[in-house]
Amino acid sequence: MFVVMTTYVWAQSDERLVRVGVYQNAPQVFIEDDGAPRGIYIDILNEVARLENWRLEFVPGTFASGLDAVRNGQIDVMTSIAATPDRDEYIDFSKETVVSVWAQLYVRPDFSPQNILDMQDTRVTVLRDGILGRAFDKLCKGFDVTCQIIPVDSYDHALQAIDDGLADGAVVNSILGFSRETNYAAERSSIVFSPFRLQIAVPEARNADITAAVDRHLAAWREDKNSFYFQTLDRWLGLKQEEKNVIPVWIWWTLGAGGVFILLFFTWNATLRREVTQRKRAEMSLALAKDEAEAANRAKSEFLAAMSHDLRTPLNAIMGFAQMMEMRTFGELGDPHYEKYAKDIHDSGTFLVSMINDILDLSKVEAGKYVLSEHDIDMKVFFEDVTDMTQPLAQEKNITLVLEHASRPPILHADERVMTQVLNNLLSNAIKFTAEGGRITIRSWIGPQGNLSISVSDNGQGMSQDDIAKALQPFEQVNSNQAQKQEGTGLGLYLCQKLVGLHGGSILIKSEIDTGTEVVVKFPPHRVVRRD
Repeated sequence: MFVVMTTYVWAQSDERLVRVGVYQNAPQVFIEDDGAPRGIYIDILNEVARLENWRLEFVPGTFASGLDAVRNGQIDVMTSIAATPDRDEYIDFSKETVVSVWAQLYVRPDFSPQNILDMQDTRVTVLRDGILGRAFDKLCKGFDVTCQIIPVDSYDHALQAIDDGLADGAVVNSILGFSRETNYAAERSSIVFSPFRLQIAVPEARNADITAAVDRHLAAWREDKNSFYFQTLDRWLGLKQEEKNVIPVWIWWTLGAGGVFILLFFTWNATLRREVTQRKRAEMSLALAKDEAEAANRAKSEFLAAMSHDLRTPLNAIMGFAQMMEMRTFGELGDPHYEKYAKDIHDSGTFLVSMINDILDLSKVEAGKYVLSEHDIDMKVFFEDVTDMTQPLAQEKNITLVLEHASRPPILHADERVMTQVLNNLLSNAIKFTAEGGRITIRSWIGPQGNLSISVSDNGQGMSQDDIAKALQPFEQVNSNQAQKQEGTGLGLYLCQKLVGLHGGSILIKSEIDTGTEVVVKFPPHRVVRRD
């Protein structure tokens, strides 16, 4: 039930009464311990009220109750809200954006999910009736991930549930997360999604003058970097004016450090391999060489494990802040070059994270510490899900993806995350090396001995026998002009081969130059679960 909490009165006789719904969503809008409303929206609305001769009444409640109140006309304005098609049916929104944010997943300190698939069988708190909770639920369903969604009345309650052991993760908006994360044990994960704009809302077909006034003042304030609007953002978000148009030097240093780390790893790995080869040639025993290789591998794995967290944390911040700059969260960047720089930073950070993940997976496999999470996989559903993920890449080059399998494909007992990683890699390679307008076919069949085979074939440029041998070695790339244009470390097929090997399977490549390539992944009969 909404009741009037406090009133700000402007000493005018013809003032207009405007009832404003507020809820706990710092620093955008929140209620202090003394009962007074605070935040970015409160300051902005107070200033607009002063200029427009309004009298504001702030009405406290939860986000869900605020939606009901603005729908029923119990309040005139709802603060910090995103437009959605269903909300458009019963409320109107301002045209101007107050702030832009995205969904950030926070998790318990001992949990480090790398993607949405790692959220299987977890408990996640979300804001009741909030857009981010619905987006997270849709994201989980899209990847067939089952987790328990727990609605709560505020983002603070969502984060507190992690500290209390009641949840494994919490979906919050990024600005609130950045401002409140030091108050909780929950840690920011690498999973972000759903960027959106936060506006103000009024009841359907009512109070158009309120949204018009807010839009008018926001548009004018954004033209002046020293305006009340930017001063408000500076105060609540801790920014200095000169920082808005300058990409921080530490971002470049961290990206550089990440690149140096990768380069050192490549050099170290190549040195280790060369030393082992030389020792075997100076005629040392195979046992000694094996022991030394294993010791070097253990040292490499320990080094990577120690470095991975230290690198991922700043890289996540880099990508987050770069995305904020791309979205112009706090206004225009100034010089047009900055927008391109921000995109380059985000893309470079994403590439480094992907590279680090591949290296860590490879290190775990080689050290014998990669643990499979196996269950029965319906291959028909699996193929459709993976091709849906790669379809946008194929469409960019007008490439046709074709699925050919039996009407009732078998069930495979395997690690679904690994299978997704393998098939994604094979499809991405096929798309890279197939010309525009080409065709890629994914097939599956059961052999005479009961083996399950999966093939990805294309009509692209093809490879020589020497190129095939290189493609299956770590840090090697084929010598074609097309391959030299593509980003990559040369780890993809080698890592796929290792991951399939953990399942007792194998990979075979057939290719002819100017004809195409077929990669066949074969699994042993004991992994095939026959349908009744």
